[in-house]
Amino acid sequence: MAGSLLGDGTLLRTTAGWCFRVHHGLSQQWYVEYKYKFLEPYVQSPPRRSGNGYYFRTVTHPEFSTYREHFYRSNQKIVPIEFQRERMTGLGLAIWLMDDGSADGRAVRLNTQSFSHTENLALATLLREMFRLETRVNRDKDGFRLRIATASRIVG
Repeated sequence: MAGSLLGDGTLLRTTAGWCFRVHHGLSQQWYVEYKYKFLEPYVQSPPRRSGNGYYFRTVTHPEFSTYREHFYRSNQKIVPIEFQRERMTGLGLAIWLMDDGSADGRAVRLNTQSFSHTENLALATLLREMFRLETRVNRDKDGFRLRIATASRIVG
Protein backbone atom coordinates (compact mmCIF):
# COMPACT_ATOMS: atom_id res chain seq x y z
CA MET A 1 0.00 0.00 0.00
CA ALA A 2 2.94 2.34 0.60
CA GLY A 3 3.66 2.48 -3.15
CA SER A 4 0.05 3.11 -4.09
CA LEU A 5 -0.27 5.95 -1.59
CA LEU A 6 2.67 7.69 -3.24
CA GLY A 7 0.69 7.31 -6.46
CA ASP A 8 -3.05 7.27 -7.05
CA GLY A 9 -4.23 5.54 -3.86
CA THR A 10 -6.45 7.54 -1.52
CA LEU A 11 -7.58 7.14 2.06
CA LEU A 12 -11.18 8.25 2.64
CA ARG A 13 -12.99 9.03 5.87
CA THR A 14 -15.76 6.66 6.91
CA THR A 15 -18.05 6.85 9.92
CA ALA A 16 -15.70 4.52 11.83
CA GLY A 17 -12.26 5.57 10.56
CA TRP A 18 -10.56 5.28 7.14
CA CYS A 19 -10.86 3.12 4.05
CA PHE A 20 -8.56 2.77 1.05
CA ARG A 21 -9.83 3.63 -2.44
CA VAL A 22 -8.39 2.50 -5.76
CA HIS A 23 -9.65 4.43 -8.79
CA HIS A 24 -8.22 4.42 -12.31
CA GLY A 25 -9.49 5.08 -15.82
CA LEU A 26 -11.43 2.46 -17.76
CA SER A 27 -8.36 1.64 -19.84
CA GLN A 28 -6.70 0.46 -16.60
CA GLN A 29 -9.50 -1.87 -15.55
CA TRP A 30 -7.04 -4.79 -15.57
CA TYR A 31 -4.85 -2.87 -13.10
CA VAL A 32 -7.76 -2.20 -10.73
CA GLU A 33 -8.56 -5.92 -10.85
CA TYR A 34 -4.90 -6.68 -10.04
CA LYS A 35 -4.97 -4.43 -6.97
CA TYR A 36 -8.33 -5.85 -5.98
CA LYS A 37 -6.81 -9.35 -5.75
CA PHE A 38 -4.37 -8.07 -3.10
CA LEU A 39 -6.99 -6.23 -1.08
CA GLU A 40 -9.94 -8.56 -1.60
CA PRO A 41 -10.01 -9.68 2.08
CA TYR A 42 -10.77 -6.03 2.96
CA VAL A 43 -13.37 -5.40 0.25
CA GLN A 44 -17.10 -6.17 0.44
CA SER A 45 -18.02 -5.53 -3.19
CA PRO A 46 -16.02 -6.04 -6.40
CA PRO A 47 -14.69 -3.21 -8.56
CA ARG A 48 -17.21 -1.32 -10.65
CA ARG A 49 -17.48 1.38 -13.24
CA SER A 50 -18.19 4.98 -12.34
CA GLY A 51 -18.34 7.34 -15.32
CA ASN A 52 -14.98 7.06 -17.10
CA GLY A 53 -13.38 5.28 -14.17
CA TYR A 54 -13.19 1.88 -12.55
CA TYR A 55 -12.79 1.59 -8.79
CA PHE A 56 -13.31 -0.19 -5.50
CA ARG A 57 -12.89 0.71 -1.87
CA THR A 58 -12.07 -1.28 1.20
CA VAL A 59 -13.86 -1.57 4.49
CA THR A 60 -12.67 0.56 7.39
CA HIS A 61 -9.64 -0.94 9.10
CA PRO A 62 -7.30 0.30 11.88
CA GLU A 63 -4.25 -0.20 9.63
CA PHE A 64 -5.66 2.39 7.22
CA SER A 65 -5.83 4.88 10.10
CA THR A 66 -2.11 4.31 10.68
CA TYR A 67 -1.39 5.00 7.02
CA ARG A 68 -3.59 8.10 7.16
CA GLU A 69 -1.62 9.48 10.11
CA HIS A 70 1.61 9.11 8.15
CA PHE A 71 0.54 10.11 4.63
CA TYR A 72 -1.66 13.16 5.25
CA ARG A 73 -1.30 16.55 6.91
CA SER A 74 -4.34 18.84 6.87
CA ASN A 75 -5.99 16.64 4.22
CA GLN A 76 -2.99 16.96 1.87
CA LYS A 77 -0.95 13.93 0.91
CA ILE A 78 2.67 14.10 2.07
CA VAL A 79 5.73 11.86 1.84
CA PRO A 80 6.50 10.16 5.17
CA ILE A 81 10.06 9.29 4.18
CA GLU A 82 11.03 7.25 7.26
CA PHE A 83 7.75 5.34 7.07
CA GLN A 84 8.50 4.65 3.40
CA ARG A 85 12.04 3.56 4.24
CA GLU A 86 10.58 0.95 6.61
CA ARG A 87 7.79 -0.28 4.33
CA MET A 88 8.75 0.23 0.68
CA THR A 89 9.40 -3.00 -1.19
CA GLY A 90 10.16 -3.86 -4.79
CA LEU A 91 6.45 -4.57 -5.29
CA GLY A 92 5.58 -1.21 -3.73
CA LEU A 93 7.96 0.49 -6.15
CA ALA A 94 6.37 -1.38 -9.06
CA ILE A 95 2.88 -0.29 -7.96
CA TRP A 96 4.05 3.32 -7.62
CA LEU A 97 5.57 3.17 -11.11
CA MET A 98 2.33 1.74 -12.51
CA ASP A 99 0.30 4.46 -10.76
CA ASP A 100 2.42 7.50 -11.62
CA GLY A 101 5.22 6.41 -13.92
CA SER A 102 5.57 7.08 -17.62
CA ALA A 103 8.19 6.70 -20.31
CA ASP A 104 10.38 9.73 -20.87
CA GLY A 105 12.43 8.72 -23.87
CA ARG A 106 14.47 5.82 -22.56
CA ALA A 107 14.18 7.07 -18.97
CA VAL A 108 11.20 6.83 -16.62
CA ARG A 109 9.36 9.79 -15.12
CA LEU A 110 7.42 9.63 -11.85
CA ASN A 111 4.75 12.30 -11.67
CA THR A 112 5.32 13.56 -8.15
CA GLN A 113 4.26 17.15 -8.79
CA SER A 114 1.88 17.12 -5.81
CA PHE A 115 4.86 16.77 -3.46
CA SER A 116 7.22 19.56 -2.44
CA HIS A 117 10.75 19.98 -3.78
CA THR A 118 12.10 18.74 -0.43
CA GLU A 119 9.87 15.66 -0.55
CA ASN A 120 10.98 14.93 -4.11
CA LEU A 121 14.63 15.18 -3.07
CA ALA A 122 13.97 12.79 -0.19
CA LEU A 123 12.24 10.34 -2.55
CA ALA A 124 15.15 10.54 -5.00
CA THR A 125 17.55 9.71 -2.16
CA LEU A 126 15.33 6.84 -1.03
CA LEU A 127 15.25 5.34 -4.54
CA ARG A 128 19.05 5.62 -4.82
CA GLU A 129 19.65 4.08 -1.40
CA MET A 130 17.07 1.29 -1.53
CA PHE A 131 17.04 0.34 -5.20
CA ARG A 132 20.26 1.89 -6.60
CA LEU A 133 18.24 3.92 -9.10
CA GLU A 134 19.90 6.98 -10.57
CA THR A 135 17.16 9.49 -9.84
CA ARG A 136 16.98 13.24 -10.35
CA VAL A 137 14.42 15.88 -9.48
CA ASN A 138 13.28 17.94 -12.47
CA ARG A 139 11.16 21.09 -12.55
CA ASP A 140 7.79 20.62 -14.24
CA LYS A 141 5.92 23.92 -14.67
CA ASP A 142 4.99 24.90 -11.10
CA GLY A 143 6.10 21.63 -9.49
CA PHE A 144 8.76 18.97 -9.44
CA ARG A 145 8.90 15.35 -10.53
CA LEU A 146 11.33 12.47 -10.43
CA ARG A 147 13.23 11.17 -13.41
CA ILE A 148 14.90 7.77 -13.26
CA ALA A 149 17.84 7.83 -15.62
CA THR A 150 18.25 5.51 -18.60
CA ALA A 151 21.32 3.99 -16.90
CA SER A 152 19.04 2.54 -14.19
CA ARG A 153 16.84 0.62 -16.61
CA ILE A 154 17.12 -3.13 -16.76
CA VAL A 155 17.20 -4.20 -20.35
CA GLY A 156 16.07 -7.78 -20.84
